[in-house]
Amino acid sequence: MKKRLFVAMAVAIPVAFTSLLVAQSDRAVQVALEHFNRNAGAYGLSNPSTELRERNQHAEPGVTHVRFDQVYRGLPVFEGEAIAHVDADDNVTVTNAIAGNLNVNPAPRISRNDAINTAVRFISPVGDYSVRDASLWILPRGERSIINRLVWRVNVAVENEFEEPAEWQYFVDAGSGAVAFSYNGLETQGRGHGGGGGGGGGTASSFIGKGNTMYSGTVDLSETKTDSTYSLVDFLRGLSGGNATCDMGNKQIATCTIFSSGMFGMSPIRFDAAFLR
Repeated sequence: MKKRLFVAMAVAIPVAFTSLLVAQSDRAVQVALEHFNRNAGAYGLSNPSTELRERNQHAEPGVTHVRFDQVYRGLPVFEGEAIAHVDADDNVTVTNAIAGNLNVNPAPRISRNDAINTAVRFISPVGDYSVRDASLWILPRGERSIINRLVWRVNVAVENEFEEPAEWQYFVDAGSGAVAFSYNGLETQGRGHGGGGGGGGGTASSFIGKGNTMYSGTVDLSETKTDSTYSLVDFLRGLSGGNATCDMGNKQIATCTIFSSGMFGMSPIRFDAAFLR
């Protein structure tokens, strides 16, 4: 009888703990939205309940981290997001990347097909390619654009025997048809000790740097520097050039793109991935 009671208690404790975290997470989402609604003007939002969509949440004892994606009149905002950190006393702190005070006409003058044709013309693939998506987004003013604008975000995958594979993202202004911004999300990098590491062929060196993570604060990370490029490659651990933190593009089989300062900045979530690897 005592053994059976012990087993029942052993099972009940983790179940109860999980239920507590679920309740904590649900409460945190509500508290976070209440915070954004009370402070809508400070964030440059008119209706946070509709302009912020919960992406995910991470609960741990005493604090829950809720990540929101920003939308504007139903359209996703590129790199617009916020992470609310809600403690046990319902205090809220925010990691803020919201593009505030947007005022953009959501009606495109350039058609989807025209935007696709523009992207393909700029890419000029010499072999097979596929258009994986073309949808309307908001590209906010900042490093990517000098103004807030409506764009067609066109995703073109290039994979053939004549050129290096690529995963192009083109942001075509939906009013003028001009290319506002583009990048290749499949830039590959070597990891040999004497290789380029994405830095233009210079000699790679290891060092301990600081990373501001979303969930773990400021942490020490083993990184690699090649010329002026910093990469999340740890030569001190792993085989064949060290351990690397990279992006598989939400796929199980794909080219793994190493996170580096050349990939439009190091976001906190990338440091979390490197710290937990």
